[in-house]
Amino acid sequence: MPTRTRVALRRPTGAVWARHLPENEPGYGFIAPDVPELTLGLLPEHRGRGHGRALMEALIQAAAEGLAPVARLSLSVEDGNPAVHLYTALGFSRVGRNGNSDTMVLDVQTCPTPLKNP
Repeated sequence: MPTRTRVALRRPTGAVWARHLPENEPGYGFIAPDVPELTLGLLPEHRGRGHGRALMEALIQAAAEGLAPVARLSLSVEDGNPAVHLYTALGFSRVGRNGNSDTMVLDVQTCPTPLKNP
């Protein structure tokens, strides 16, 4: 996805990105070569404060409205990771399992999250 969206915070918080991976070098949340795989990482002191949601919503909006919109995003979440609640709230659903992780996918165009700017 060539579009970049920034969420301005005063201190380093974390990062989120999505990238297309080839079928012969898949990530843990691989669905298909045309489905970017998402990665989110937050510094521990910023977890549970809405910063991950803000980063995720910005990325989902960029995926939906960017120069090269995508239809779906995927990710992998390990068992016991509390971020699964965020992913589910954003509209991701479980579509597979790899070891001790669930693979989740989001249909970007029907995402239930209110992402449109007023």
